[in-house]
Amino acid sequence: MKKTLYYSRTGFRAALALVMMGTGLRAWADLTVTGAVAEAMTRNPELGAARRQIEAAAGRAAQARLWQNPELEVSAEDVPAGAGGLSEAKHMIGLSQTVPFPGKKSIDTQIGRRWIAAAEHEYSARERELVREVKSAFYGTLAAG
Repeated sequence: MKKTLYYSRTGFRAALALVMMGTGLRAWADLTVTGAVAEAMTRNPELGAARRQIEAAAGRAAQARLWQNPELEVSAEDVPAGAGGLSEAKHMIGLSQTVPFPGKKSIDTQIGRRWIAAAEHEYSARERELVREVKSAFYGTLAAG
């Protein structure tokens, strides 16, 4: 049976103690600080959410560079009320495309790059915070044990 531990700020010390006592993911002798950090990096939901924020920002940035979809318009006018129906009506077909103001797509692309950069900075900050928490909990648990 595989046990999955999710790490949060409040419960990380207790989770690490369980792991180190051999009741969790690894036995005491096999766990190193590097292993604890790697395990926390792969299993931490906040870090996973930060990765998905980067992907979402990249998607928004890609969409910001694109023009809107063209629109196809079909209409019929002067449809006779009696026999004949649509075959005697006036048919119109139109195609319209919204053209962005000059320079708008360039600005949208720059904004998209900044969305990505902001999401990457958020991820890096959370990653550094998690490493600090893991190391602190690891060495605190070693000192207590």
